[in-house]
Amino acid sequence: MTDELGQFGTAPYERPVDPSLWGFFAYCDAAPGLCGAGAGGFAWVDSLDDALRFLLTEEALGWASHCDDRDDVVAALRSCYEAAKADPVAAIPTVMKTYNDLLYLLSRVLWIGPVTNLLSGDGEFEEHIRQTFRQSNDDSDGEPVSSPDDTLPIRPEEQEAFFELLQEYGL
Repeated sequence: MTDELGQFGTAPYERPVDPSLWGFFAYCDAAPGLCGAGAGGFAWVDSLDDALRFLLTEEALGWASHCDDRDDVVAALRSCYEAAKADPVAAIPTVMKTYNDLLYLLSRVLWIGPVTNLLSGDGEFEEHIRQTFRQSNDDSDGEPVSSPDDTLPIRPEEQEAFFELLQEYGL
């Protein structure tokens, strides 16, 4: 796995969003000073395999360096990535659990999927992101008012503004 380090660099966190991409949302779960406690963001890559490889290698290995049992953590991450290759879509829940368990109090991943799921998926995270977007674009005065329509799929005319929100979300 170490031969793959540095393949992506910081590019996945800086890449413009488009509907063909896959990604994940992760945030820092560490003590203040290590990463800002709670700072997070989306990372975007070309495929689910790239998302899993980046998450379980470059992203996780940076955090693993803070673990007392670094070698065991790295071995478990490597094993998780190898197992996920057989059926990556089905492996997403296992990947998230493994990452979150191994890097507890350092980093957490909340979502892995294609951009299209954020546009129209019915998962809790996807609906939360759309609700956040719609409430941030609310023209009313004062506090945003929640509406059942806030979680509806993103309309084509909203897509550009929605992608802008994704670029900045969590930072």
